[in-house]
Amino acid sequence: MSYKKKIFIMCATKQGLDLIKLINKKYKISYVITPKINKNSSEERTSAKSFCQKNKINCKEIKNYSNLDEIKNFLTKQKIDVLICISWQRIIPNWVIRLPKIACLGMHGSHEGMYLGRGRSPMNWAILTGQKVFKMSLFKINQNNADSGPEIYRQNIPITLNDDINSLYLKCHLVLSKMIINFLLNYKKISLKKYKGKHRFLPKITPDEGSIDWNRKDIEIYNFIRSKSSPYPNAFTYINEKKLKIKSAKLIKIKFNNNFKNGEIVLILNDKSFVVKVKNGFLLLSIDDKDFSKLKENKVFRSTKFKSQMKTIIDRHYKIYPNNLLNNLIINLSK
Repeated sequence: MSYKKKIFIMCATKQGLDLIKLINKKYKISYVITPKINKNSSEERTSAKSFCQKNKINCKEIKNYSNLDEIKNFLTKQKIDVLICISWQRIIPNWVIRLPKIACLGMHGSHEGMYLGRGRSPMNWAILTGQKVFKMSLFKINQNNADSGPEIYRQNIPITLNDDINSLYLKCHLVLSKMIINFLLNYKKISLKKYKGKHRFLPKITPDEGSIDWNRKDIEIYNFIRSKSSPYPNAFTYINEKKLKIKSAKLIKIKFNNNFKNGEIVLILNDKSFVVKVKNGFLLLSIDDKDFSKLKENKVFRSTKFKSQMKTIIDRHYKIYPNNLLNNLIINLSK
C-alpha cells in the first residue's frame, strides 16, 4: 500500500462508502469529509463517521452540509495532493477545486457518457429506461460547473435485467476504484483533452415521483421499480388510500387467464410475495412485512400516469435550469 500522496475524499451517500473502502485497500486515504445527517436528510445520505472509525480512516464530520465556512475552515488548513468527490451532491466551489496540489477528481456517467448525461440520478435513469450500457468516467474538476470534465478515463459497464441500482453502483465502483488508483500512480503521464461537443442534462427525481402506472408494460414497470431500490426511495402505489412501498419485482412470462384489471392483485403467495396484473402480463412483487396485511386478492392498486409524471419532472427542470438542455431520452418519455 502506498502512503506517498495525501488523499482526501468528500462523501455524502451510503453508496460512496463502498468506493472509499476499495480505494483504501490499495492507497491509503488521509481524510474523509462527510456531512452529519438529520431528520431532513434524504434516504441515501449518510455520515461516513462510524464507517471511518471502523476502517481506521481519519474523518471530519461537517455539522451543516451547506455551511461552506465550516468546510473551508478545515480544508484550508490541510495539505492535500488529491481531493476526490464521491456523491457529494453539491457543486464544488472554485476555492475547493484549487486546494489540491495535483487534482480535484469527480466521477460521473450516463447511458451516453458524462457530457450527454450531466446532472442528476444518471444510474436511476439508465435502469428506469431499460438501457443496456452505462458509460462511467473519472474526470478532473476544473471549474464549479457540474460534471463538465475534462475526462480522464471512461469505461462501458453492462446493465443486465438482473441489475438494480445497487448492483450497478457496485459495478461502477469496482471500475472507478481501478481508475482512481491508475490516476494516482500515473497522473504525470496523463494527457487531458478538452471536450468540444454538445452537452445534455438529466433531471432530478423526487421521492414523490415514484408512483407506479400499472397500465404500462411489464418490463417498463419492472425497470421503474428496480431503478428505485433501497437506499433510494422505493417505487410505491396505493390501496384504499394506504401507501405501499414496492421493495422488489420479478418478471413473470406465462400465459394465464387474463380477465383481470391492470393493477389488480391476482394472487397472494405463502412467502408474502404477490402477483399483479399489468398491461401485457404479470409481475411478482414484494413489500415490507408490516404492510402485508393491507393486501387483499382482487383489490386494484391506484394507478398514476407515467407521461404526466415525466412532464412534471421536465417542467421543473427547465424552470430551475432553463439553459440546461435535457437528454432527448428524457424528453421522449413524456410523449
